[in-house]
Amino acid sequence: FDFDEEVDPFSAPHIPPHAMFDTDSESDTDNNQTQTPLRPVQIQSTQRLREALTGGVADKVLAVLSCMDRVGLNLPLFLDFLSWGDRECIVNAKIRYERTALMVSKELPDILERWRSPPRVSGGRNIRSKGARPAMEGFAFSCITEIIDKELEGIGELAMCPSDEVSDSGLTRFLIEDMVLKLSSPALGSTPRLWALLQKVSRTKEQARKHTKKSSDLTILSVIFQLMYARSHHHNRWPKFLTTFLRAQGISAKSLDLLHSFGLTMSHKWSMRAFTTISANALEKVRQQVHSMPFVISHDNVNIPFRTFSQRLDKQRHFDSGTAATVYFQPNQLSSSCAVGEIDLQPEDERDEIFRQAILWNRDAMRYVDLNEAIRKGDVGIMEETLPYLLFRFAGGKNSKYTIEVLELLQCLHREWPADVKDFVKHRGWLMNLTGRHNGFYPIDRGQEHNIRDIKVTHQVQGPNASWDLMKRISPAIPTLVRVRKHMERQIQTLRRGSFHTDPAKTKDIERLEGVYRTSEIHVQQDGRRARAKADRVDDIVSLGAAHLFSRKTMQHWWEHRDFARSTLELWE
Repeated sequence: FDFDEEVDPFSAPHIPPHAMFDTDSESDTDNNQTQTPLRPVQIQSTQRLREALTGGVADKVLAVLSCMDRVGLNLPLFLDFLSWGDRECIVNAKIRYERTALMVSKELPDILERWRSPPRVSGGRNIRSKGARPAMEGFAFSCITEIIDKELEGIGELAMCPSDEVSDSGLTRFLIEDMVLKLSSPALGSTPRLWALLQKVSRTKEQARKHTKKSSDLTILSVIFQLMYARSHHHNRWPKFLTTFLRAQGISAKSLDLLHSFGLTMSHKWSMRAFTTISANALEKVRQQVHSMPFVISHDNVNIPFRTFSQRLDKQRHFDSGTAATVYFQPNQLSSSCAVGEIDLQPEDERDEIFRQAILWNRDAMRYVDLNEAIRKGDVGIMEETLPYLLFRFAGGKNSKYTIEVLELLQCLHREWPADVKDFVKHRGWLMNLTGRHNGFYPIDRGQEHNIRDIKVTHQVQGPNASWDLMKRISPAIPTLVRVRKHMERQIQTLRRGSFHTDPAKTKDIERLEGVYRTSEIHVQQDGRRARAKADRVDDIVSLGAAHLFSRKTMQHWWEHRDFARSTLELWE
């Protein structure tokens, strides 16, 4: 039908009472929109009107506007009153019905989009109308701000890190993968809309079109925690975790304070206080565990140069020597395989000197391989069986100090120590394993060297305040820093670069060595063959060592230096 002056354009098709007050319509207060059915009756009504629409649309719109003029309304006032702007309009059933028709209509998104960006008139040369872009963008900004603010408030507890969690177990409990899942999932205490927004703006349209495999999870995670830290200094779980990791990597104080100004980390001052707390907790844990777990103590010398930037008479650079010690706890007893038999030594009176030296090399090299493999796999049985060979080798190679050490160990193992002490030394005092892998053993003194490296290099004290006292306060925190660093590296693969080194391919080297062996025939018996030069002759230092132990009074000198009265007085500071 066409509108005319006698027809009220605000009239609507007759709606039966049962449809007017149907449950598909809005509630009396229009606050129950979330329960609107998937396809309300208003949508069907709008669709029928669109299908039945005939004639010029502009004429109908002009008729409606003309009628509005007659009743003293314009479009802004009409939309204001229709949109919950008047008490009577809120409760009137007819107005509620039409308002719901607009709110649930398929046309509403298109209407809003055209308000934001009106289409250019076909063939026109005028500048595109701004429409309602400023108002809509301001409104959208306020909506986004409200939504994000509510989501950030919901993860406040997740972002907190109490002081009692600044510990080994507390810091390593932070799992990046779990945190990404918690924040991105649509659940209570998460930030799904903020995550989706940051994920959208972190990828260009070109990247999305090409399906670039670029993960921005770490970037988004860091941004969210930066926002939380900016809102409250109590939301510091990520900054504390990142600060501890960077200190474990040896970051400087200025670099740490720079990152702190960006909201990424805690301050250098906090890190020093945290290390004091970690050190105190670590020492207290050691004091408790020595009463319940087997342990060994390793110590070694540490030489540290203390540098002074502005020297004075009472403040000059100096070089000090000290002792670093580490307590290793071994909660689980280590197992050992059966000791393998000793490798038979070849006869010393072989006539072919070159062939004999090749056998000596193979024998010694295999001993080295056996010992290295036994250490790596924690086989203390093979290590004990290797002690006589090492004794002969050290004695024949004129390594007097190592000879005495092995003699002392053999004496204690076979003559002086009771069975429980001997078992403890072999299974607890030779090797350590901090990884839990079957091939992750290494000598305790090597572990001590690693700790000294951390003290001298990675976590060295620097600047004018460097002192033994500062080093003493920081050192107990180093194991926690190392664990946090490894914990972080296991989660982010790019940080593992440089941790493992692949050996170059050995194929060409072995092929060349095989060719030399075949050509020289050093592994083939040739009677009367001799080394050409004196430097080419190799002594059997193992056999020489067995003879030197007795002929050169090595055993006698060792016993004379250990057989004397010893004081049992113990002085403790």
